[in-house]
Amino acid sequence: MKHVLFMLFLLFSTQLVSCTTIDQHSVVDYTQIDIQEPHQPYSDSPYKDKMVTAAINYLEKFLIDMKSGEQAKDWDHVQGYLVNFQEYDETANAWFIKSNGEAVYVPFAFIENNGTITVDGITGYSVKNMMDKATDDPDRIMFERQINDAVKQLSSSSIKWASISS
Repeated sequence: MKHVLFMLFLLFSTQLVSCTTIDQHSVVDYTQIDIQEPHQPYSDSPYKDKMVTAAINYLEKFLIDMKSGEQAKDWDHVQGYLVNFQEYDETANAWFIKSNGEAVYVPFAFIENNGTITVDGITGYSVKNMMDKATDDPDRIMFERQINDAVKQLSSSSIKWASISS
């Protein structure tokens, strides 16, 4: 744990009796703040594992649906990213990158009923040619941050979601 010492200065001269003067400024008070060591923002637990399993089950059904639709050929060699989340989150999302370069945002909600967790889809959206967008484009910034923070990944050459090591 690191300790940081703050000094509060008055920029104008004052007539306070208990002040100390440093470089033409008066010290009014000192305080100490403890700063916690950095830690992973997402924890693992048996409950979160259930949530991840429910999310993967939903995403696999989502992919089966997409691969049987009108744009099935674009979903043949898709990459998928299940974005990391907290175990107390009620929603989460995934990104898919289709073979035509389109990125598809797939949000969903977790539903718990009698100890069983299921997932219900929420309307998402797609972004054409995501990687052709400027690096400061808001969609691309969010996309890159989230896929870099994924907990599971589906590569275009696999049929299984793999864990991503930190």
